[in-house]
Amino acid sequence: MAGKPDGSDPLSVAKAAGRRMLGNDAASLWMLGDGVACFELHTKMNSFAPAAFDILEQTIARGGQDFRALVLGNNDPRAFSAGADLGFILGMLRDDEADALDRYIARGQSLFLALKYAPFPVVAAAHGFALGGGCEFMLHADAVVAHAELTAGLPESKVGLVPAWGGCTQLLARAQKAGDGPKGPVASALQAFSAILPGAVSGSARQAARMGLLRSSDEPWPMRDIARPILCRSRSADHPRRPP
Repeated sequence: MAGKPDGSDPLSVAKAAGRRMLGNDAASLWMLGDGVACFELHTKMNSFAPAAFDILEQTIARGGQDFRALVLGNNDPRAFSAGADLGFILGMLRDDEADALDRYIARGQSLFLALKYAPFPVVAAAHGFALGGGCEFMLHADAVVAHAELTAGLPESKVGLVPAWGGCTQLLARAQKAGDGPKGPVASALQAFSAILPGAVSGSARQAARMGLLRSSDEPWPMRDIARPILCRSRSADHPRRPP
């Protein structure tokens, strides 16, 4: 969802006009207009530094009051989000700060779940890499407009880890809801695990859909364009919001 070359996409226009509502070195909230805001990561590969969670938390708190719909996206052609901040994690491990690492993981879980059940529609404009926690971020949106060449997946199992920000539960919920796979008491769990355990990564949006990372209602789109998710906000507005 990188901007058009002429800079005329809504996010570029919002930046040029200085319409930043919130922000720090890791993330920003921009007002795009017509009641639609955009949460933008702008770290290296758009990973979730702890400071990005600060802005996401404030964004969720302001939704429904300062804006009516939210787009998750950015103008970096490389990545929607590469997930967790590995530098931060390695630093916590090196310094033996297990409690800080636990808080980081728990905060990601709680904020992504809060985003899923937020009282406003959320549309992800996914492009480039959406890996690990970045894929989990996408999975919590009401709808996804995916660039045709989306590279998405949960590769954590390849390095002996488990997706920790709700991706497993979201895939399980989707498998249960779809009801088009094998039948039986554990069939949905097996279907979800089949997308998680190999650590596979898609080579396109269509492959991501076959892997269960996109729903039939999510759209592949040939251009990295933030305007398209805005057009989808009315569709996602009808999604039920029932916190567990």
